[in-house]
Order: sequence, then structure tokens, then C-alpha cells
Amino acid sequence: PSDGHQQRRRSSTHTTGRQRFARRGLRLRVGCLLTKKKQKHLNYASIAEHAARHGVDMQIVHLTEKLESQGPFDILLHKLTDVMCNAASDSSLRAFEAYVQAHPETVVIDPLTSVNTLLDRSITAELMDKCQILRHHGVSVRHPATIVVRDACPVDMHDTMTFPAIVKHVNAHSTEDAHKMCLLFSANGLSDVKPPCIVQEFINHDGVLHKIFVIGDSIHTELRPSIRNLKHDRHEKTVHFDSHEVSKPDSASHLNETGALSRRPTLDSELMHELVATLRQRLNLSLFGVDVVVHKETGDWYVVDINYFPGYAGVTNLPDVMTQFLLGVPLPDA
Repeated sequence: PSDGHQQRRRSSTHTTGRQRFARRGLRLRVGCLLTKKKQKHLNYASIAEHAARHGVDMQIVHLTEKLESQGPFDILLHKLTDVMCNAASDSSLRAFEAYVQAHPETVVIDPLTSVNTLLDRSITAELMDKCQILRHHGVSVRHPATIVVRDACPVDMHDTMTFPAIVKHVNAHSTEDAHKMCLLFSANGLSDVKPPCIVQEFINHDGVLHKIFVIGDSIHTELRPSIRNLKHDRHEKTVHFDSHEVSKPDSASHLNETGALSRRPTLDSELMHELVATLRQRLNLSLFGVDVVVHKETGDWYVVDINYFPGYAGVTNLPDVMTQFLLGVPLPDA
């Protein structure tokens, strides 16, 4: 797949949409490849309306039509995860790649090769395992111990995995399985594991999930309910659940801890910015969300999930944040 960031580096000089508008009155042209569902989640109409007042023309682009007739574009903003997950049978993605190759002056947010890393949880886990552990004032940031199960559970998994554990399908986007998970309370539950999946150490975190939303240099956080503290129990049966039912702002699942958010815990700002900077460099992404839980005993942070271009629910003044981000994107000089 074409890499929009690599295209940008090939230009010896670049400017931003904000600078172009200030110097020559040129408006920034942004083509948006977003499903109707994504537009609704973002409240796209309000973003486009606000952007238009600041020199940014946003338009919905359709892959079912020729991109040449819909352009030209300075930026192509997309959430093509659905299409990417069905790339083998979807010619529209190949048409998109061909257009990007033919137009190096157009910046793609974000590069398909980078987004692809987050479509498969096993690939994301491998990348996170290679990341250097961050430490700040005695607090470490790490990734939970994870075992990738392709066909069958490894024979030594009873000894190598700590329980309780959480099982997630390898597909992180665009399938019904992406949000269907289960909790294993002991090695006895391994018989319930259905590959391909990842089995991840469950971190007791007092039922609080910290969601970090990244939009370029802009970082926003939101507290969400999460799964209550669990303990190893060889008699406890496997619990199947949908992650959407335990981590939405209004979730009231039997797996949640009542009143967990009333304590209003916060993340250290300096360490959070260091974490985001590290992930931006490693992932080569501008738009993503990070789910962090804090170990109830050690205080260490664990990155339990990373999502491409989330809905940004809870980000205050999203239209202006997104507009300023687009205006600041480096563009090849015309």
C-alpha cells in the first residue's frame, strides 16, 4: 500500500495549509473517505462547517466513483478499515492506492501501511513488545504479557500465562468478532479459546479505563468504566462478553465496578505525552486512541488497546481541534 508520509518526505520543502492560506489565500482541499456511520460518530457536518470558516474545504469522497473526477485534494482523510479488512476482494482499495501513487502531492492521513498494523491485534502486540518500556518517577508503561494463538494453544501455555486472562480475536476492526471477548480465570478455561486470537494477562485496575485520544499534537483523555478486579479461580467458568458493553460512558455491566469513576483518577501529564510521542513515532500515525489501565497495586500503566481514528467521543470542541490539525499538516510546496 502507498505511504502518504513517505510521499511527504520526498518533497525537499513543504508548507502547511495554514501558511498557504495566509500567504496566497489558497484554501485547503480535504477529501474524506468516511462511512455514514463514521460521519455520524464524528458529527462530520459540524466539523466540515467549522473547517469551511477557516479556509478548509472538506468533501466526502466515494470509492465507488473515480477519484480523479472528485479531486484534486491536498489531503485525503480516511477510515478505510472496513475496506482494508476485505482488501483481497475489494478492487476499490487498489483504485485508491493507484490514485495515491499517481498524486504524490496529496498527503494521506494516515498511511495504509501504518493503519494495517492496528487491524491485527497480534501484529500490534508484537510491535508493543518491541517498544522500550517507559519509566517516569518510578512508574513504568508496558504492554500486558500476550500470547498469540494461531491454531491451538501452546502446550506450555498453562505455565507461561498468568491468570486471570482476557481473550481477544486477532481482528481488531470491522468484524463482529472484534469486540467479542472472554475472561479466563485459570488454565482450565484454555479449552474455550477459539483461534486465531490473543490471550492477554488481565491487569487488575480498579474498574477504571483511561482513554487517550490523539489528533496530531493534540491529546485528550476521558475516564470510562471497565472490568472490576478479578482473581485466579480454577472453579470459575469462562465469561464471554462484548467490550462495548463494559467500556461505554454509561456502561452498567455485571462486570463493571459500581462507583469506580467517582474517584476521578488522573494520568501523569508528562508521562502521557511521552507515551503518545513514542507511539506516534512507532506507529507513524496521527489519528488514534490508546486504552490505558493502571495496576491497582504497582501503579504501573498498561497499554491494553490501540485504535485507529476513533470516534473521539468526549473530545471537547472537536470541530476546532480537527480543523487546526488539518491546517497544520505539512504539504509539499506547490
